[in-house]
Amino acid sequence: MEIKGRKLKEKQERYNAILEASEKIMQADGLYGLNMDLVAKETQLAKGTLYLYFKNKEEILAALSLKSRNLLFEAFAKSIKKSKTPIEQLKAIILANYQFFKKYPLYFELVSLYEINNKLTETEELQQSSYKISQMVVEIAQKAKDNKTLNPNIDPVNFSICLWGMTVGMIQLIKVRGAIIKQYQGISEKEILSSFVAIVENGIRD
Repeated sequence: MEIKGRKLKEKQERYNAILEASEKIMQADGLYGLNMDLVAKETQLAKGTLYLYFKNKEEILAALSLKSRNLLFEAFAKSIKKSKTPIEQLKAIILANYQFFKKYPLYFELVSLYEINNKLTETEELQQSSYKISQMVVEIAQKAKDNKTLNPNIDPVNFSICLWGMTVGMIQLIKVRGAIIKQYQGISEKEILSSFVAIVENGIRD
């Protein structure tokens, strides 16, 4: 049993080392800079050994995307605990998404990887991780509707989809154009985000 336990531990450590190496490569070369040759070189593992853990780089991306989504879910869950009302919780989720992007830019990209790359097919586990995040927003929106602070014409499920799309789009705008907007219009990232949150709130309140 002791030998078996040690082997399982070594296997898990090697699995984690492959993921850590993959993250390091993508942080240096970008999301699409990952390939199995670089991972083998970074981990100092033979490619044959590497393939015992992951069949291809897509499986590595899937594992890291799942990790990213779980981290985002935890960030959302933590953020809503500090808010007293459903509307405040929805606003907190927007802010938490931005903070997640600032703290974990690679993970932020990995969260949406399967939405922007139609060549990748989500596993059941990945689909469930996405559903878990959206369901959190649906449930909060439903509570807001029940206590009559959400516009009664808004469907919670449709709203969760729209909120995700709008928030990701706004963060991408900040990422790509934030510095230029600051330079030429004197509006900071936080001011852009605050305006966005205020517009969402005003648009959904009953």
